[in-house]
Amino acid sequence: MEHPQARPGPRFRFGLLGPVTAQTAGDGAVDISSPKVRALLAALLLEANQPVSRERLTVALWGASPPATATAALNNSVLRLRRALGAERLRTAAPGYLLAVEPGELDAEVFATRARAASEARTRGDWTALERECGAALELWRGAPLADLPELAEQEAPRLQHLQEARLQTLEWRAEAQLHLGQERDAIWELTRAAAEHPLREVFHEQLMRALYRVGRQADALAVFHRIRTTLSEELGIDPGPGLAALYQQILAAEAEGPASREPEVTAADSRAAEVRAPGNGEQGEEAATAATPPLPIPSQLPGAPADFTGRATEVALLLDRLDRLDRPERPGAAGAGVRICTVTGTGGLGKTSLALHVAHRLTARFPDGRLYVDLRGVSSAPAEPADVLADFLRDFGVPDEAIPCGVEARAARFRSLLDGRRVLLVLDNARDSAQLRPLLPGSAECATIVTSRRRLAGLAGATLVDLERLDAEAARELFTAVVGAERAEAEPEATEEVLARCAGLPLALRIAAARLSHRRGWSVASMAARLADHSRRLDELRADDLAVRASFQMSYENLVDVDAARVGGVGPSGRCPQRVFRLLGLVPGPDIGLLAVAALLGRPVAATEDVLELLVDACLLESPAPGRYRMHDLLRVFAAERAELEESEAERDRARARIVRWYLLGMTEADLVLFPGEARPEALETADDGLPEHRPLGLKDRGQALEWCAAERVNLVQAAQLAGRHGLDEYAWRFCSVAWAYFYRTSHIEDWLATADAGLASARRIGRPFAEATVLTSRGAALMRLREPCRAREAFVAALVLREEIGDISGQMALLNNLGLLAQQDQRDDEARDFFRRALDLALGLPAGPKRTFTVGSIYGNLGQSELTLGHHEEARACFEQSLARAREVGNSSSEAAVLWDIGRSWQEQGRHQKALPYLEQAVVVAESTGYQVMQTMALAAQARALAELGRPEPARARLAEARALLPALDSMSVEEARAQLDLAERSCAAAG
Repeated sequence: MEHPQARPGPRFRFGLLGPVTAQTAGDGAVDISSPKVRALLAALLLEANQPVSRERLTVALWGASPPATATAALNNSVLRLRRALGAERLRTAAPGYLLAVEPGELDAEVFATRARAASEARTRGDWTALERECGAALELWRGAPLADLPELAEQEAPRLQHLQEARLQTLEWRAEAQLHLGQERDAIWELTRAAAEHPLREVFHEQLMRALYRVGRQADALAVFHRIRTTLSEELGIDPGPGLAALYQQILAAEAEGPASREPEVTAADSRAAEVRAPGNGEQGEEAATAATPPLPIPSQLPGAPADFTGRATEVALLLDRLDRLDRPERPGAAGAGVRICTVTGTGGLGKTSLALHVAHRLTARFPDGRLYVDLRGVSSAPAEPADVLADFLRDFGVPDEAIPCGVEARAARFRSLLDGRRVLLVLDNARDSAQLRPLLPGSAECATIVTSRRRLAGLAGATLVDLERLDAEAARELFTAVVGAERAEAEPEATEEVLARCAGLPLALRIAAARLSHRRGWSVASMAARLADHSRRLDELRADDLAVRASFQMSYENLVDVDAARVGGVGPSGRCPQRVFRLLGLVPGPDIGLLAVAALLGRPVAATEDVLELLVDACLLESPAPGRYRMHDLLRVFAAERAELEESEAERDRARARIVRWYLLGMTEADLVLFPGEARPEALETADDGLPEHRPLGLKDRGQALEWCAAERVNLVQAAQLAGRHGLDEYAWRFCSVAWAYFYRTSHIEDWLATADAGLASARRIGRPFAEATVLTSRGAALMRLREPCRAREAFVAALVLREEIGDISGQMALLNNLGLLAQQDQRDDEARDFFRRALDLALGLPAGPKRTFTVGSIYGNLGQSELTLGHHEEARACFEQSLARAREVGNSSSEAAVLWDIGRSWQEQGRHQKALPYLEQAVVVAESTGYQVMQTMALAAQARALAELGRPEPARARLAEARALLPALDSMSVEEARAQLDLAERSCAAAG
């Protein structure tokens, strides 16, 4: 956890290890009596000193189905907690809030610090320090974490389980220290309770037996063993582990020999030795048996490790940690004491085999009894049969053919018996599925297995999964440079970056591109970058000798298993559904896609769609970065588009594009209605007769959900608009900018706004509809005005105004007059701007009554008020702003409400009446934050800081200023410029206030 710099103000004591608590350093209670405020505090403490999104906080307070009032209620809870802790503690930080916690204030953090100190003491054998640190750590616990917030505790179950496990480890270490220090009587009470609360945790019973025996309670010690043996048998059907069993036998033996032997000490090594030594055999007998048995051959079959292996440091460290445990034996009965298996999965070309062999060669010395390797041909039409592989393994260990049993089960049993007690490493490369693997796995904990597969092998119980992703930029550059040579790569840095981008972090692609360059000294890196720039030929370029990216992908594509048509809702002919879905995914816009969007793309039910998508994820042809979200590797997308071009008819490709484009448009229309009710829009899209199946997108309940959807789909929305324009979906293409502009404007994504307008303009002109063309021109002009391009903006507005006049569209003329006023205002032609706004207002007041008129009139009043304010007419300006504010609230347009509140506050500030300004600015912050209007939130916070400083309140002023600064990174360059002017004013006021 990162800590903020030390700051003035009260220190707190926060508690998560039990019911949630908050106190000042002097034991003063902090008011968190409200369950929602308490849940808010807990959710922020769990991510102390890190931003927590509003969406995550909403889930923490209400679960997966928040009420319609959740946004307002969350704002209220934030304000209450901010009052209790201070604004300098709870501050706004994109995408939500951050709770600043100093070192030593949070009990969970203090516990972790003590636990680390205990671990260090145990490592150096300092039992006194270990007992002290463990005791101090355990005193912090007041009950189950989040005991008073059961719903949040359920949401955070994995994290809280980790805390509980750490507590049990600390209990075990303290008992261990007490036994070393001769404090058995102190240990007995705590161990008795721990053994009762955790009846399957053998270590507590073993420690309790030892403590009881040492204080002379032999019968009680033996009774502990009988109780856990009964419990394990009834609950799990197993016997106590070797540590407990050996301790029990030693206690019995010590009792039989008399008091002189009353100190049993059984180590893990003793237990293992007892297991392998036959009853009645002495050392001499063992030596004789060994001499009579010829030594087994030691197979060493690993292919050479790749010399240019790079990156994957995290994965290598994880594999080594899981596989190299020979010097770190696990506690008997503990998790991880069984067979060691690691599976490396991922799509073709990610370097699974290279990673496996790199790790295997580093472990060679740890497995002196043999290193086995086999290619299981999992993606070929003839995968290796387990029975044949086992027969080869047995031969490798010297078993003659006549002694190899028949049948896979018998051979597997013989193989496990042969490996028992030996240290052998297996590399099972390119596995098809778990069923192929299970007979090949050893049963001995001394052995280890590395599996690679293009499928996620969920059926391997206890295996450690390493799911490979593409190389990061640094590792990709290192691999490319290792093959092509540093001199060539560094001589053309920009071209090198282009090649790396085209290879998209796929090791196979990087190796091929670099290999082609290394064998063609006359080629420049730029020439290779140019060859890879054409996506239609990119896979043709990525082949060298027997290596080819396309061939690697083709194997996975052809190996997609048959799926019962009923399981996937009958999508396509049986056995072809996964391939068809994969192909169509190559047509979609954007870097990722949601489940509902894929259902629309396919024109099929959601449940059936999810089933086949998860099959593609399991086949490593698709990634699922979050529930309900999917993405495809860039080169796989090119391959999928190729297959669609070859295997889908042109008509079906066109229909699939139409389905997905329409879904994004309808989704944005729905989000726009929720986010900005009452704003003017073009006529609704008619979909009833377009021949496409209905896929109503979302069912959004509130602004929070709408903002979350827009943020997740923003890039896809832009690319959907461009896709529509490229493929003649003109009725869809021109509408994107008209329904998305308000979101793009409020969230400062102006380049996206302009991109949708550019995509739609040609479509509007192709269909010959003046209304559509005028709508796109108006939206395009507004985006250009926002980008400070007044000449191009005026050109667009004037052209749109001519079209509106030709078709007699009064509403459209009014909007354009309003926009021309804004443009004049931007150019500081204030008298001209006021005239435009007055002309627009006259037209607006003549519109029929209704929400549209209310919103429009309010918007123009706001603009007119700004012109009056610029001209120094404060009273006239505030009169206009009050008219605008009333109409914004009437139609429920929160973003307009926030802007007008700021305008009113600003008008009072310009007259030096900061006390009058402050309530409006405070409201502006809260409302802007609730609607995601970050630039307005930033400016209102800065203006609030300025007002507080001018009123002689420097501490809260600096806190508001810090919140405003924290929002700057989330703004685009134009919005930063706007906000910076207000920040400069606030900084000067704060500096003057001292």
